[in-house]
Amino acid sequence: MMNNLERIFRLEQLGKLPSEQSQEIDDFPLDEFDQLLQSFDLPITLEIAKRLIRLSPPSESGCFGMEWAILSLIESLDIKQLQALIHHADKNEVVDLITIRLENYFKNE
Repeated sequence: MMNNLERIFRLEQLGKLPSEQSQEIDDFPLDEFDQLLQSFDLPITLEIAKRLIRLSPPSESGCFGMEWAILSLIESLDIKQLQALIHHADKNEVVDLITIRLENYFKNE
């Protein structure tokens, strides 16, 4: 059985999630990507989260819900870690989702 480091390494080999509307989606190994995401042990580390967030589909696009699976894993971090993570991450769909969730969290505090 794989550990989280082996899982993230394999996901990185598969590559960044394309938009579900792009042509690259036809050849993308979605099933394997999904199975790997579902198999992570929680909580994940900040280092794993930094690598996971880079695999998100582009902003304003989804990939058959895979962005939500990545978000779910990343949300096992605490608030300070989430803030640090998105502060240093390139903009993409998961970064956008976390940003909205953090804004709502602080609005409701």
